[in-house]
Amino acid sequence: MILWRGIRISKKESEILEILYDFRCSTNELLRILIFGHLKSKPKGQKDNISRYTSSLRKKKLIQSESCYPYSRELIFYLTAKGVEFVKEHLNIDPNNKMAGFGREYYGEFDAKTLKPPLKNIEHTMMFLKFVAKNPNQIRHNLYAVKEYEYLRQDAYHSTIEKGKVRPDGEYLSENNRIYSIEIDTGSERTEALISKFNNYRRLFDEYRTKNKPLPWAGILFVCKPSTLTIENDRRIKSIFEAASKGLQSYCWLIPVIIINRTENKVNLKNLLLQQSDIITKLGITIPEKNNFPSSNVQQHTEIQKKEGNDDIDFLTKRFERDAELKKQQEKERILREAEEQQNKHKGFGWGGFYSKGKKL
Repeated sequence: MILWRGIRISKKESEILEILYDFRCSTNELLRILIFGHLKSKPKGQKDNISRYTSSLRKKKLIQSESCYPYSRELIFYLTAKGVEFVKEHLNIDPNNKMAGFGREYYGEFDAKTLKPPLKNIEHTMMFLKFVAKNPNQIRHNLYAVKEYEYLRQDAYHSTIEKGKVRPDGEYLSENNRIYSIEIDTGSERTEALISKFNNYRRLFDEYRTKNKPLPWAGILFVCKPSTLTIENDRRIKSIFEAASKGLQSYCWLIPVIIINRTENKVNLKNLLLQQSDIITKLGITIPEKNNFPSSNVQQHTEIQKKEGNDDIDFLTKRFERDAELKKQQEKERILREAEEQQNKHKGFGWGGFYSKGKKL
C-alpha cells in the first residue's frame, strides 16, 4: 500500500495507473488480461476484481472513463492530471531514452492533456488495445512515434520548404530489437487517403536518406480486421498494397509493408515483390519502379543479409545513402535553377522572388 498525498493506493491500483500511462487508456478486460491473465482463476472473478480497483481509482479522481458505445458496452479508462502526477513520481521517466515506452521500464514525459486518448473513433482505439493485449511488452503508443521532416514543394512559380509529420498509431519492437511503425486499419480509409499516408512516409524516408540517417522504422505493420478470405480475394489487402506501390514507390522494394489480418500468415508486400509472386498479378497491383536505388540489386542484398544473419533495414540503407544523397542534391539544384529562370523571366511583371513560409530559398 502506498500513501500518496493522503490517498491510500494499493499495489494493484498503482499497476493499473502505470498501464494507463503506458498505453494511454484501457478497458477492464485489457487490464484483466495484463494483470491476471497468467492465472488459472475464472475470468469473471478476475474482471470483477479489476472493476473494484478502477471504481476505487475513479473515486480518488486518479482516472476517469468514457463509454465505448456503440462499439461495446465497456468503459474505457484514462488518467486524470492527478493520476499523471502520481505516475510521474513513481516511474522512471526518461524522455531521452530511445527505448522508453517499451517493456515498462522507462517512459517518456507526457502531460494529461496530451496523454488523453483520441476517442472519436472508438473502434480504432479498441483495435489498438486488442493488439496491445497480444504484445504488451513490444508496443508503445503513438506519442513516441511522431517523426517530423522538411521537404521541397514546388508549383509552376514557387518552390517552398514545407514541414510535415508522420503520425503512426504506435510502434512495435521485434524480438531482434527492430522497431516497426503500427497503422491500425479499420477499413474505413479510401485508397486516396491511404496513398496520401504512404506519400507522407516516402517524404520522411527521403529526408532521412538525404541526411545520411538510418531510417526510423524497419517496416510498416498494418493491423487490420480478421479475414478468412484468400489473399487474392481480399479487397483490403489489394487497397493497401496498391496505395503503397503508388505512395511509397521504390521504397516498396526496401521497406516491408506487412498486413496482419490472419491468425498465422502475415502478408508482406516486399517479399511478394522480391519473390516475383503471382499474387501481385492476381491482385492487379502495379509493380513500383526501383530506380531510386542506383547500382542496387535488392534481391541480392537480401540474400547476403540472410547469409550474414542480419536483415536489419540499416544494412540496406547504408548501401543506398551515398547515391540517394547525391541524387537528391542534384534534384534540388535543378529545381532552384528553374525557379531562378522563372524569376528572371517575370521580373518585369512584379514578381518579387520565390519564398517559402518564413524561409527564402
